[in-house]
Amino acid sequence: MNPAGTSARDESRGSELVPTASAARRSRVRFSIMFVANVLCHPWDIEDEGIDRVLDHVQGELGAGGITVLASGPRVCALRRHPGASRRVMQSRGGLYYQPDGSKYGSTRIKPSAAGWLKTRNPLAKIADACRRRGLDLRVAVYTRRLERLAERLPECTVKNCFGDVSTGRFCQHNPDAAEFFRAVVTDLSTNYGVAAVEFCDLDRPFETDMLDRPAIDHLGPAGAGLFAVCFCESCLQAARSAGIDTDAAVRSTQLALSAAIESGRPIETEFDEHIAEHAPLRDFVADRTGSHVVFIASLTAQAVCDTALHVSPARLRAAAAFDAPLDTIIVDLDHSAIQDAALMSPFANVRIDARREVQVPARGPAGVDAAALVKTLNRLTDEGVDGITLDHYGQMGDIEFTAAKQAIRYARRTATA
Repeated sequence: MNPAGTSARDESRGSELVPTASAARRSRVRFSIMFVANVLCHPWDIEDEGIDRVLDHVQGELGAGGITVLASGPRVCALRRHPGASRRVMQSRGGLYYQPDGSKYGSTRIKPSAAGWLKTRNPLAKIADACRRRGLDLRVAVYTRRLERLAERLPECTVKNCFGDVSTGRFCQHNPDAAEFFRAVVTDLSTNYGVAAVEFCDLDRPFETDMLDRPAIDHLGPAGAGLFAVCFCESCLQAARSAGIDTDAAVRSTQLALSAAIESGRPIETEFDEHIAEHAPLRDFVADRTGSHVVFIASLTAQAVCDTALHVSPARLRAAAAFDAPLDTIIVDLDHSAIQDAALMSPFANVRIDARREVQVPARGPAGVDAAALVKTLNRLTDEGVDGITLDHYGQMGDIEFTAAKQAIRYARRTATA
Protein backbone atom coordinates (compact mmCIF):
# COMPACT_ATOMS: atom_id res chain seq x y z
CA MET A 1 0.00 0.00 0.00
CA ASN A 2 1.22 3.49 -0.79
CA PRO A 3 2.30 5.05 2.53
CA ALA A 4 1.05 8.41 1.38
CA GLY A 5 -2.51 7.15 1.02
CA THR A 6 -5.08 8.61 -1.31
CA SER A 7 -5.11 11.89 0.59
CA ALA A 8 -1.40 12.40 -0.04
CA ARG A 9 -1.90 12.21 -3.79
CA ASP A 10 -4.94 14.43 -3.67
CA GLU A 11 -3.29 17.19 -1.67
CA SER A 12 -0.34 17.55 -4.07
CA ARG A 13 -2.11 18.95 -7.12
CA GLY A 14 -0.55 18.02 -10.42
CA SER A 15 1.11 14.86 -9.09
CA GLU A 16 -0.98 12.67 -11.41
CA LEU A 17 1.48 13.70 -14.16
CA VAL A 18 4.45 12.18 -12.38
CA PRO A 19 4.51 8.51 -13.47
CA THR A 20 4.26 9.25 -17.21
CA ALA A 21 5.72 12.67 -17.98
CA SER A 22 8.71 12.47 -15.65
CA ALA A 23 9.49 8.86 -16.51
CA ALA A 24 9.53 9.70 -20.22
CA ARG A 25 11.74 12.73 -19.66
CA ARG A 26 14.18 10.77 -17.51
CA SER A 27 14.45 7.98 -20.04
CA ARG A 28 15.78 10.55 -22.54
CA VAL A 29 18.37 12.17 -20.31
CA ARG A 30 19.51 9.78 -17.61
CA PHE A 31 23.14 8.72 -17.86
CA SER A 32 23.51 10.63 -21.14
CA ILE A 33 26.26 12.68 -19.48
CA MET A 34 29.49 11.13 -18.26
CA PHE A 35 31.47 12.49 -15.32
CA VAL A 36 30.67 16.14 -14.53
CA ALA A 37 32.59 18.72 -12.52
CA ASN A 38 30.57 21.74 -11.38
CA VAL A 39 31.21 24.79 -9.22
CA LEU A 40 28.51 26.22 -6.98
CA CYS A 41 28.31 29.99 -7.38
CA HIS A 42 26.37 32.58 -5.45
CA PRO A 43 24.82 35.12 -7.81
CA TRP A 44 26.18 38.12 -5.89
CA ASP A 45 29.74 36.83 -6.33
CA ILE A 46 29.25 36.35 -10.07
CA GLU A 47 27.64 39.75 -10.56
CA ASP A 48 30.20 41.55 -8.41
CA GLU A 49 33.26 40.03 -10.05
CA GLY A 50 31.82 39.99 -13.56
CA ILE A 51 30.08 37.12 -15.30
CA ASP A 52 32.69 36.61 -18.03
CA ARG A 53 35.58 36.79 -15.56
CA VAL A 54 34.00 34.17 -13.28
CA LEU A 55 33.18 31.86 -16.16
CA ASP A 56 36.73 32.27 -17.50
CA HIS A 57 38.02 31.04 -14.12
CA VAL A 58 35.55 28.17 -13.89
CA GLN A 59 35.76 26.93 -17.47
CA GLY A 60 39.21 28.02 -18.55
CA GLU A 61 41.30 27.61 -15.39
CA LEU A 62 39.47 24.89 -13.46
CA GLY A 63 38.24 22.90 -16.43
CA ALA A 64 34.77 22.55 -14.93
CA GLY A 65 31.92 21.69 -17.26
CA GLY A 66 29.28 23.80 -15.58
CA ILE A 67 28.14 25.97 -12.71
CA THR A 68 25.35 25.66 -10.20
CA VAL A 69 23.83 29.02 -9.27
CA LEU A 70 21.94 29.49 -6.03
CA ALA A 71 18.50 30.63 -7.20
CA SER A 72 16.69 30.82 -3.86
CA GLY A 73 17.83 30.55 -0.30
CA PRO A 74 17.62 31.37 3.39
CA ARG A 75 19.11 34.28 5.27
CA VAL A 76 22.74 35.00 4.41
CA CYS A 77 25.54 36.56 6.41
CA ALA A 78 28.74 35.52 4.68
CA LEU A 79 32.35 36.70 4.71
CA ARG A 80 33.61 37.16 1.16
CA ARG A 81 37.19 36.25 0.29
CA HIS A 82 37.78 37.63 -3.18
CA PRO A 83 39.64 40.94 -3.60
CA GLY A 84 37.60 43.87 -4.80
CA ALA A 85 34.33 42.62 -3.36
CA SER A 86 31.89 45.50 -3.16
CA ARG A 87 30.82 44.33 0.29
CA ARG A 88 33.12 42.30 2.51
CA VAL A 89 30.12 40.77 4.31
CA MET A 90 27.14 39.74 2.21
CA GLN A 91 23.89 40.05 4.14
CA SER A 92 20.48 39.14 2.79
CA ARG A 93 17.12 38.13 4.21
CA GLY A 94 17.04 35.46 1.54
CA GLY A 95 14.24 34.74 -0.90
CA LEU A 96 14.33 34.43 -4.68
CA TYR A 97 17.61 35.35 -6.34
CA TYR A 98 16.02 36.08 -9.72
CA GLN A 99 13.15 38.20 -11.00
CA PRO A 100 10.07 35.93 -10.92
CA ASP A 101 7.77 35.62 -13.91
CA GLY A 102 4.44 36.58 -12.35
CA SER A 103 2.47 34.57 -14.90
CA LYS A 104 3.76 31.34 -13.36
CA TYR A 105 2.42 32.02 -9.84
CA GLY A 106 -1.30 32.45 -10.41
CA SER A 107 -2.28 29.35 -8.39
CA THR A 108 -0.82 30.52 -5.06
CA ARG A 109 -1.50 33.32 -2.60
CA ILE A 110 2.22 33.64 -1.94
CA LYS A 111 3.39 36.66 -3.89
CA PRO A 112 6.80 35.99 -5.44
CA SER A 113 9.38 38.71 -4.92
CA ALA A 114 13.09 38.92 -5.54
CA ALA A 115 15.58 39.37 -2.71
CA GLY A 116 16.07 43.00 -1.75
CA TRP A 117 19.70 43.22 -2.88
CA LEU A 118 18.67 42.52 -6.49
CA LYS A 119 16.40 45.57 -6.77
CA THR A 120 15.31 45.42 -10.43
CA ARG A 121 18.32 43.48 -11.73
CA ASN A 122 18.16 39.89 -12.93
CA PRO A 123 21.71 38.55 -13.13
CA LEU A 124 20.48 34.97 -13.57
CA ALA A 125 19.21 35.82 -17.06
CA LYS A 126 22.61 37.22 -18.04
CA ILE A 127 24.40 34.25 -16.47
CA ALA A 128 22.17 31.87 -18.44
CA ASP A 129 22.96 33.68 -21.70
CA ALA A 130 26.70 33.61 -20.99
CA CYS A 131 26.65 29.89 -20.16
CA ARG A 132 24.72 29.16 -23.34
CA ARG A 133 27.26 31.02 -25.47
CA ARG A 134 30.14 29.13 -23.88
CA GLY A 135 28.53 25.69 -23.89
CA LEU A 136 28.63 25.54 -20.08
CA ASP A 137 25.92 23.61 -18.25
CA LEU A 138 23.86 25.79 -15.94
CA ARG A 139 22.14 24.26 -12.96
CA VAL A 140 20.13 26.14 -10.35
CA ALA A 141 19.98 25.22 -6.66
CA VAL A 142 16.76 26.05 -4.84
CA TYR A 143 15.78 26.06 -1.22
CA THR A 144 12.05 25.56 -0.89
CA ARG A 145 11.14 25.49 2.78
CA ARG A 146 13.84 27.86 4.00
CA LEU A 147 12.74 31.20 2.58
CA GLU A 148 12.46 33.43 5.64
CA ARG A 149 11.86 36.62 3.69
CA LEU A 150 8.64 35.19 2.27
CA ALA A 151 7.64 32.85 5.10
CA GLU A 152 7.50 35.55 7.76
CA ARG A 153 4.72 37.28 5.82
CA LEU A 154 2.47 34.19 5.84
CA PRO A 155 2.69 32.37 9.18
CA GLU A 156 -0.35 30.30 8.23
CA CYS A 157 1.81 28.59 5.59
CA THR A 158 4.65 27.69 7.94
CA VAL A 159 5.63 24.76 10.14
CA LYS A 160 3.92 24.33 13.50
CA ASN A 161 5.06 21.96 16.26
CA CYS A 162 2.90 19.86 18.57
CA PHE A 163 2.62 22.72 21.08
CA GLY A 164 1.26 25.12 18.46
CA ASP A 165 4.49 27.14 18.18
CA VAL A 166 4.72 28.63 14.69
CA SER A 167 7.95 28.91 12.70
CA THR A 168 8.86 32.33 11.38
CA GLY A 169 11.13 31.01 8.66
CA ARG A 170 10.11 27.54 7.42
CA PHE A 171 7.30 26.88 5.00
CA CYS A 172 5.39 23.62 5.35
CA GLN A 173 5.55 22.03 1.93
CA HIS A 174 2.09 20.49 2.49
CA ASN A 175 0.32 23.80 2.77
CA PRO A 176 -1.55 24.11 -0.57
CA ASP A 177 -0.32 27.67 -1.22
CA ALA A 178 3.27 26.76 -0.36
CA ALA A 179 3.17 23.64 -2.54
CA GLU A 180 1.82 25.59 -5.50
CA PHE A 181 4.42 28.30 -4.96
CA PHE A 182 7.30 25.81 -5.02
CA ARG A 183 5.97 24.14 -8.16
CA ALA A 184 5.75 27.58 -9.76
CA VAL A 185 9.39 28.26 -8.86
CA VAL A 186 10.45 25.06 -10.63
CA THR A 187 8.33 25.92 -13.68
CA ASP A 188 9.70 29.47 -13.77
CA LEU A 189 13.35 28.47 -13.53
CA SER A 190 13.25 25.44 -15.82
CA THR A 191 11.29 27.12 -18.62
CA ASN A 192 12.71 30.66 -18.59
CA TYR A 193 16.45 30.10 -18.13
CA GLY A 194 17.35 27.04 -20.18
CA VAL A 195 18.85 25.28 -17.15
CA ALA A 196 20.26 21.76 -17.36
CA ALA A 197 18.93 20.81 -13.92
CA VAL A 198 17.11 22.09 -10.86
CA GLU A 199 18.67 20.96 -7.57
CA PHE A 200 16.50 20.73 -4.42
CA CYS A 201 18.58 21.53 -1.34
CA ASP A 202 16.34 21.02 1.69
CA LEU A 203 13.97 18.19 0.89
CA ASP A 204 15.88 15.09 1.98
CA ARG A 205 13.78 14.84 5.17
CA PRO A 206 10.02 15.07 5.60
CA PHE A 207 10.18 17.46 8.57
CA GLU A 208 12.27 20.50 9.44
CA THR A 209 12.07 23.15 12.13
CA ASP A 210 13.99 26.31 12.94
CA MET A 211 12.52 27.00 16.38
CA LEU A 212 15.46 25.70 18.44
CA ASP A 213 19.20 26.25 18.22
CA ARG A 214 21.53 23.26 17.93
CA PRO A 215 22.35 22.84 21.67
CA ALA A 216 18.67 22.87 22.62
CA ILE A 217 17.89 20.28 19.95
CA ASP A 218 20.76 18.05 21.09
CA HIS A 219 19.50 18.17 24.66
CA LEU A 220 16.25 16.55 23.53
CA GLY A 221 18.02 13.40 22.33
CA PRO A 222 17.66 11.67 18.96
CA ALA A 223 13.95 10.89 19.27
CA GLY A 224 13.20 14.22 20.93
CA ALA A 225 14.82 16.17 18.12
CA GLY A 226 12.78 14.22 15.60
CA LEU A 227 9.54 14.75 17.51
CA PHE A 228 10.12 18.48 17.84
CA ALA A 229 10.54 18.75 14.07
CA VAL A 230 7.28 17.00 13.16
CA CYS A 231 4.83 19.49 11.66
CA PHE A 232 1.30 19.59 13.06
CA CYS A 233 0.05 22.54 11.05
CA GLU A 234 -3.58 22.67 9.98
CA SER A 235 -2.75 21.42 6.46
CA CYS A 236 -0.89 18.37 7.78
CA LEU A 237 -3.57 17.58 10.36
CA GLN A 238 -6.41 17.91 7.88
CA ALA A 239 -4.76 15.66 5.31
CA ALA A 240 -3.96 13.01 7.93
CA ARG A 241 -7.52 13.06 9.30
CA SER A 242 -8.80 12.50 5.77
CA ALA A 243 -6.66 9.36 5.69
CA GLY A 244 -8.40 8.10 8.86
CA ILE A 245 -5.57 8.85 11.28
CA ASP A 246 -6.29 9.81 14.90
CA THR A 247 -4.42 13.10 14.81
CA ASP A 248 -5.52 14.12 18.33
CA ALA A 249 -3.81 11.03 19.74
CA ALA A 250 -0.71 11.70 17.63
CA VAL A 251 -0.47 15.25 18.98
CA ARG A 252 -1.03 14.14 22.60
CA SER A 253 1.64 11.44 22.53
CA THR A 254 4.14 13.88 21.04
CA GLN A 255 3.34 16.55 23.62
CA LEU A 256 3.67 14.09 26.51
CA ALA A 257 7.03 12.71 25.36
CA LEU A 258 8.54 16.11 24.64
CA SER A 259 7.18 17.75 27.80
CA ALA A 260 8.75 15.00 29.90
CA ALA A 261 12.12 15.46 28.20
CA ILE A 262 12.03 19.25 28.35
CA GLU A 263 10.87 19.55 31.95
CA SER A 264 13.10 16.81 33.37
CA GLY A 265 16.16 17.70 31.35
CA ARG A 266 16.52 14.03 30.38
CA PRO A 267 16.83 13.45 26.62
CA ILE A 268 14.88 10.75 24.80
CA GLU A 269 17.80 8.51 23.95
CA THR A 270 15.98 6.12 21.62
CA GLU A 271 16.02 6.65 17.89
CA PHE A 272 13.07 8.44 16.31
CA ASP A 273 11.78 5.43 14.35
CA GLU A 274 12.06 3.24 17.43
CA HIS A 275 10.08 5.72 19.52
CA ILE A 276 7.19 6.24 17.10
CA ALA A 277 6.87 2.48 16.53
CA GLU A 278 5.44 2.26 20.05
CA HIS A 279 2.80 4.95 19.42
CA ALA A 280 0.49 3.79 16.63
CA PRO A 281 -1.34 7.06 15.85
CA LEU A 282 1.93 9.00 15.75
CA ARG A 283 3.57 6.29 13.67
CA ASP A 284 0.68 6.44 11.19
CA PHE A 285 0.78 10.24 11.12
CA VAL A 286 4.51 10.28 10.36
CA ALA A 287 4.08 7.60 7.66
CA ASP A 288 1.28 9.58 6.02
CA ARG A 289 3.28 12.83 6.05
CA THR A 290 6.41 11.06 4.80
CA GLY A 291 4.45 9.59 1.93
CA SER A 292 3.02 13.01 1.14
CA HIS A 293 6.54 14.43 1.14
CA VAL A 294 7.60 11.97 -1.54
CA VAL A 295 4.52 12.84 -3.61
CA PHE A 296 5.38 16.52 -3.24
CA ILE A 297 8.92 15.94 -4.56
CA ALA A 298 7.45 14.02 -7.48
CA SER A 299 5.11 16.92 -8.22
CA LEU A 300 8.13 19.24 -8.42
CA THR A 301 9.91 16.97 -10.89
CA ALA A 302 6.75 16.88 -13.00
CA GLN A 303 6.95 20.67 -13.44
CA ALA A 304 10.56 20.63 -14.65
CA VAL A 305 11.45 20.51 -18.32
CA CYS A 306 15.01 19.63 -17.33
CA ASP A 307 16.76 17.19 -15.01
CA THR A 308 16.10 17.30 -11.28
CA ALA A 309 18.43 16.48 -8.40
CA LEU A 310 18.00 16.02 -4.66
CA HIS A 311 20.67 17.05 -2.16
CA VAL A 312 20.97 14.70 0.81
CA SER A 313 23.12 14.44 3.90
CA PRO A 314 25.10 11.21 4.35
CA ALA A 315 22.82 10.29 7.26
CA ARG A 316 19.72 10.67 5.08
CA LEU A 317 21.02 8.94 1.94
CA ARG A 318 19.53 5.51 2.59
CA ALA A 319 16.11 6.93 3.46
CA ALA A 320 16.15 9.29 0.48
CA ALA A 321 17.17 6.46 -1.84
CA ALA A 322 13.91 4.77 -0.87
CA PHE A 323 11.86 7.77 -2.01
CA ASP A 324 9.68 6.68 -4.89
CA ALA A 325 10.17 9.97 -6.70
CA PRO A 326 11.42 10.35 -10.29
CA LEU A 327 14.72 12.12 -9.66
CA ASP A 328 17.59 12.12 -12.14
CA THR A 329 20.43 12.69 -9.66
CA ILE A 330 21.15 12.23 -5.97
CA ILE A 331 23.82 14.59 -4.59
CA VAL A 332 25.39 13.78 -1.23
CA ASP A 333 26.61 16.86 0.63
CA LEU A 334 29.85 16.09 2.45
CA ASP A 335 30.97 18.61 5.06
CA HIS A 336 34.42 18.76 6.63
CA SER A 337 33.58 16.26 9.37
CA ALA A 338 32.19 13.77 6.84
CA ILE A 339 35.35 14.02 4.74
CA GLN A 340 37.36 12.88 7.77
CA ASP A 341 35.19 9.75 8.08
CA ALA A 342 36.48 6.92 5.88
CA ALA A 343 33.06 5.25 5.72
CA LEU A 344 31.37 8.44 4.53
CA MET A 345 33.92 8.82 1.76
CA SER A 346 32.16 5.88 0.10
CA PRO A 347 28.68 7.39 0.45
CA PHE A 348 26.97 5.18 -2.13
CA ALA A 349 28.38 1.86 -0.96
CA ASN A 350 25.62 -0.72 -0.42
CA VAL A 351 22.90 1.78 -1.37
CA ARG A 352 20.92 1.05 -4.53
CA ILE A 353 20.11 4.23 -6.40
CA ASP A 354 18.40 4.39 -9.78
CA ALA A 355 19.87 7.80 -10.55
CA ARG A 356 23.16 9.55 -11.16
CA ARG A 357 25.34 9.62 -8.05
CA GLU A 358 27.13 12.87 -7.30
CA VAL A 359 28.74 14.59 -4.32
CA GLN A 360 29.18 18.19 -3.21
CA VAL A 361 32.27 19.04 -1.18
CA PRO A 362 33.64 22.20 0.44
CA ALA A 363 36.07 23.97 -1.87
CA ARG A 364 37.99 25.31 1.11
CA GLY A 365 39.24 23.26 4.04
CA PRO A 366 39.05 24.31 7.69
CA ALA A 367 41.80 26.47 9.16
CA GLY A 368 45.15 24.70 9.27
CA VAL A 369 44.26 22.08 6.65
CA ASP A 370 46.49 21.94 3.57
CA ALA A 371 44.65 22.74 0.32
CA ALA A 372 46.14 19.52 -1.09
CA ALA A 373 43.48 17.77 0.98
CA LEU A 374 40.96 18.85 -1.66
CA VAL A 375 42.93 16.96 -4.30
CA LYS A 376 42.99 13.86 -2.11
CA THR A 377 39.26 14.14 -1.35
CA LEU A 378 38.22 14.44 -4.98
CA ASN A 379 40.62 11.70 -6.01
CA ARG A 380 39.10 9.31 -3.47
CA LEU A 381 35.56 10.13 -4.52
CA THR A 382 36.41 9.68 -8.18
CA ASP A 383 38.01 6.33 -7.42
CA GLU A 384 34.73 5.38 -5.73
CA GLY A 385 33.01 5.84 -9.08
CA VAL A 386 30.83 8.88 -8.47
CA ASP A 387 29.28 10.43 -11.56
CA GLY A 388 30.00 14.03 -10.66
CA ILE A 389 31.45 16.47 -8.16
CA THR A 390 30.39 20.00 -7.22
CA LEU A 391 32.73 22.38 -5.39
CA ASP A 392 31.04 24.53 -2.74
CA HIS A 393 31.58 27.35 -3.51
CA TYR A 394 33.33 29.81 -5.86
CA GLY A 395 33.28 32.73 -3.41
CA GLN A 396 35.35 30.75 -0.88
CA MET A 397 38.05 29.77 -3.35
CA GLY A 398 41.35 31.64 -3.30
CA ASP A 399 44.47 31.05 -5.39
CA ILE A 400 45.49 28.00 -3.36
CA GLU A 401 42.05 26.42 -3.66
CA PHE A 402 41.94 27.14 -7.40
CA THR A 403 45.25 25.37 -7.92
CA ALA A 404 44.13 22.37 -5.87
CA ALA A 405 40.73 22.23 -7.59
CA LYS A 406 42.34 22.37 -11.03
CA GLN A 407 44.55 19.40 -10.19
CA ALA A 408 41.66 17.49 -8.65
CA ILE A 409 39.29 18.06 -11.58
CA ARG A 410 41.99 17.06 -14.06
CA TYR A 411 42.59 13.84 -12.13
CA ALA A 412 38.86 13.17 -11.79
CA ARG A 413 38.26 13.56 -15.53
CA ARG A 414 41.23 11.34 -16.37
CA THR A 415 40.12 8.64 -13.96
CA ALA A 416 36.48 8.75 -15.03
CA THR A 417 37.38 8.26 -18.72
CA ALA A 418 40.08 5.65 -18.14
